[in-house]
Parts: sequence; structure tokens; C-alpha cells
Amino acid sequence: MDHLAAIAEVYDPDVIGITETSLHEHVYSAEISLRGYTVFRNDRQNGRKGGGVLLYVKTNLQPTEYVPTTN
Repeated sequence: MDHLAAIAEVYDPDVIGITETSLHEHVYSAEISLRGYTVFRNDRQNGRKGGGVLLYVKTNLQPTEYVPTTN
């Protein structure tokens, strides 16, 4: 996490995306937070190998999560 925080501080990106994460429901968002960014995540499911996405978006951009509704 410290390495990612240092990169974010130097390059100051609006969005950071990470694929193939090893996140699961027992990893709290507070543990992977970056100051100044809102975290969006889609964890691996059912202990599967592969998958998982983590997205950091600058909080000042006021990001919101879009969840489509099903009919």
C-alpha cells in the first residue's frame, strides 16, 4: 500500500485501476484506502483464483457507483 500511495502522490492520477486483485470479503476497504480517493471494488468470488478489480477515483471528482437495476 505504501508503494501505491507514493506513486499516487508523485503522479497525482485522477483514476487508478488494479486488476487481478486478491481482495475478498475479509479485507476491509479501510485497509486499502488512499487519502483523497474513493475506493470501488469487486472482489474475487467464492475463493476463485483470478478476478477482482479495485478502482480508486479522486474524491474531489465526486464519483458515485452506478448499480443497474434489473426488471
